[in-house]
Amino acid sequence: MDPNIQVGCDTKGGCLSARLRFVAHRINPAFAAGKRLRHELYIDTGNGEENEALFEHLLGQRDQFEAAYGRPVVWEDLPNARACRIADYRSDAVLNDESESSEFISWMIDAGERLRKALSAVDVPEH
Repeated sequence: MDPNIQVGCDTKGGCLSARLRFVAHRINPAFAAGKRLRHELYIDTGNGEENEALFEHLLGQRDQFEAAYGRPVVWEDLPNARACRIADYRSDAVLNDESESSEFISWMIDAGERLRKALSAVDVPEH
């Protein structure tokens, strides 16, 4: 495992999240509105200006980030929130359909690995 990534439980019981030591943010799998799965880099230093600066820094490397990720991602500056997000979404995720659970888990694992690979391919400033 990448030494810059620390996997563990957060205080809300989200044991699938990974805190990134070098930027102090999280890679999180999530259930999003509209029957979608989301895997995200959630950027939140506690300071909105720092979050926006890091988001813009990464956005400036969008081509390299998405090339390493293997497909386009969604860049969300979340204007009504302090945080920002870089995410991949999977549509048509009917969560109560147990026959698709393994596929959803595989998608989440793959998306998390892709995010870590993409972050390793770009310059991420120390926080």
